[in-house]
Amino acid sequence: MTTPRMVRHPELLSGDALPLIRPGYRKLWWGLVPVVVVTVAGIFTGGQDWTMGLALLALWLVWCGVVWLDHRAWLRATDNLLEVRSGFRSHEVLGADVTRVKHQYQGRSPDFQIRTRDGRRVWVPASKLERGHSTFFTWLDMHAPQAELDPKTQWWHDQMVANEQI
Repeated sequence: MTTPRMVRHPELLSGDALPLIRPGYRKLWWGLVPVVVVTVAGIFTGGQDWTMGLALLALWLVWCGVVWLDHRAWLRATDNLLEVRSGFRSHEVLGADVTRVKHQYQGRSPDFQIRTRDGRRVWVPASKLERGHSTFFTWLDMHAPQAELDPKTQWWHDQMVANEQI
């Protein structure tokens, strides 16, 4: 059994759900602009071009569903329990059950996948949440020091330690 690593910021494990970095409202409004422009242009030209506006409206509604689903990300670290929600699925993971953590590329900022003893794979959407990475790594250091980190995850962890974020 390995011992927990030293943590500089235990207040990150306050037990509160982390807020999203960016709410999806801006994406929804910018997605609505082309719908309005094409619909108004179709109405004023007097042709059948307004049907293109209806098609774009249908696409925009699908886009609203995608943004809503994407912004359901949630993470809360309380004691030995990590509660995670991404999309429709919610998971609870005990620190003692974590065996491996894998880096998942998400553009500029990574997310992580936890592998548990019973074979479950849990997606941690750390890139979408304020203090998501620091809270996740603090929880790992305190409650799952036995977890094997892949090289990229270890690099991110080392960067956060060097910058005194955890």
